Amino acid sequence: MKHVLRQRTLTGFAAVPADKRPGSLVIRHAGSEEVYKLPLEWDTAGIAESTWPIPRGARLGRYEVALFAKGAAQSDEAYAHGGGGAGDFRVEEFRVPLMSAALRPPTNPLVGASGFPVDIAVRFLAGGGAAKLPVTLRTQIRPRFVPAPDRFEEFVFANGVLRPGVDQGGVVEELEAAEEEGEEGQAPAPSKTAAPAIHQRQSLVLDAAGTGRATVTDLPRVTSPMEVLTELEFRDPNGQVQTAATRVPL
Repeated sequence: MKHVLRQRTLTGFAAVPADKRPGSLVIRHAGSEEVYKLPLEWDTAGIAESTWPIPRGARLGRYEVALFAKGAAQSDEAYAHGGGGAGDFRVEEFRVPLMSAALRPPTNPLVGASGFPVDIAVRFLAGGGAAKLPVTLRTQIRPRFVPAPDRFEEFVFANGVLRPGVDQGGVVEELEAAEEEGEEGQAPAPSKTAAPAIHQRQSLVLDAAGTGRATVTDLPRVTSPMEVLTELEFRDPNGQVQTAATRVPL
């Protein structure tokens, strides 16, 4: 960390006299109020640098940086509740992915299709296919939104099956009414559409090259735009569950 200390004057900013500069730095964990104390050494220009080696067992989350004047109370309670704020930072933990996966559905549009194949490939980032890796493929069928083309913003497309009679708005009108109720502070009407269930779940083992092919079957006959969310699940060498997904329009 680099600290620049200045004081306000009638003409702008000026250096702080040496006897009024903070003498210590405290790093405080915002959740547990655990503190770490470091000394401060200022140069003639009022600039100081400090380094905090993050302990192996340090708590994750946000840390606050505070400066304390020379001669300030030295108790942990004073450090936890006093001092001048000088910034904050976060300590997080991330696992580096070791493998990557790809799903390749058909490139041709699926019109009235009862099924389609999906090519699967899983590779190590260091090189080479994930030979004989057990994977799980899940599919879910759900509605797909079709935006209006340019110059047709006032028209509604893919609004359900056309029925005899007069329909003023159908599904779109109901959605707009629910949004207006939400904006006025009222709870919007609950959705009549339940969350889509898992259509198919397949377990398979990849070949020696880390590739495989699965077939999604028993697709329903659709009367409005839908999509098949296809998700691949596998475990990396660390035992972490990883996923890759793609959407196939119907």
